[in-house]
Amino acid sequence: MTQVDETKLNELVGRVLGDLGGAVSVPLVRIGDSLGLYETLKRIGPLRPKNSHQRQIASPAMSANGSLRRRPPATSSTRAEVSG
Repeated sequence: MTQVDETKLNELVGRVLGDLGGAVSVPLVRIGDSLGLYETLKRIGPLRPKNSHQRQIASPAMSANGSLRRRPPATSSTRAEVSG
């Protein structure tokens, strides 16, 4: 039976987990951007867990009742309006 070099195995697992973390973070950042999270944080400043319940946080993607509004997907006609 072949011996496994645990040092190399640990290095491989570390690289795989690092790549996986990077792959997961990109879509999360895009979601936060499309919901207006970063613009809202820029406007209200840093938010800490101890005072987050005391602040009313509203982003452009939120409706009056606090639920998220989804933007309709871009179509060829809306793309032409934006670019033209």
